[in-house]
Amino acid sequence: MWIIALLIGVVFSVPVGFAQNAQYLLMEPIGSSVISGDFEPFLDICQDMLAVNIEPPFSFSGYMNKDKFIEQFSRKFADFQFLKMEWTSAQVGIDFAVQSLTLMLKNKRTERVVYYKLIFFMTKIEKEWKIYYLRGLRI
Repeated sequence: MWIIALLIGVVFSVPVGFAQNAQYLLMEPIGSSVISGDFEPFLDICQDMLAVNIEPPFSFSGYMNKDKFIEQFSRKFADFQFLKMEWTSAQVGIDFAVQSLTLMLKNKRTERVVYYKLIFFMTKIEKEWKIYYLRGLRI
């Protein structure tokens, strides 16, 4: 079911400052964080505890509180410069959704361009969407 939902998702290139709509549930806080490198807004959009499985170059995984996740991800993301993003979104149920963000980043030290995909698994809690699992893949 998850694979089918991802296959029928919509691909959308997001210009800076693009307004959020219902299909891209947490696009604004996630996109703004990636562009600025400030992940403090994730405090409001993550469950208190979340599962994380992120491959190199960010490399960390486990079940952790959102403060620890933000601190680790911010530290590792600081080595990269944002270049471009592209969204894919699929709502797979009334209270469950998956959003995928493909990033084009440049390593500040090596100047190499890296393509990376972040997949956000979300659930609706009291009318607000919250991330409960984050998967990161180098592509």
